[in-house]
Amino acid sequence: MPLNAIVLPYLDPVLIEVGPLALRWYSLAYIIGIMFTWFYGIHKIARNPKFWHHSIPPYADNPPEELITWGTIGLILGGRLGHVIFYEPSLFIHNPLGIFAIWKGGMSFHGGLIGVVLAMFIFANKNYSPLFGHKGADNYKINAAAWVLVDGISILAPIGLFLGRIGNFINAEILGAPTDLPWAVIFPGDGIPRHPTQ
Repeated sequence: MPLNAIVLPYLDPVLIEVGPLALRWYSLAYIIGIMFTWFYGIHKIARNPKFWHHSIPPYADNPPEELITWGTIGLILGGRLGHVIFYEPSLFIHNPLGIFAIWKGGMSFHGGLIGVVLAMFIFANKNYSPLFGHKGADNYKINAAAWVLVDGISILAPIGLFLGRIGNFINAEILGAPTDLPWAVIFPGDGIPRHPTQ
């Protein structure tokens, strides 16, 4: 064991618990990430003409909170389904209702990414129909606005990813490889100095 390894004390994954309801650090990361997207993304980026190039900013006067709803649903459903598909596929056969048990943990970045992208395409297609095809100046602008909307969401992703990794760190999840380097962390219940890869 390296002499200067950081021994991480046990951190309760539950921040606040009131009766049967519990607010976990990991869910707080999701909440803050979604709120950041709402306040900064919708109210700053969506109103800023320089992000929209040839198109008119579609939400200059009335940014849609509906976009956040679509993104949140895509994030949660995609994240959960991604976890089940990639890491617990047996739930489909042995306990199909367990797929919906997000309170028991198990979210996947890969699935969340796919879910948000699909949600943004659906939202864009719904609000800027047609999203694909059809030539002509007016339709080109509609298509360009939709693509910029879908692309612009990526500007907001890093804060949510950063907060999610802090939640993983607090939960002592996604442990890295053993190491003897000075930044090694010994997680509770593990006893092995590891890279803090979260």
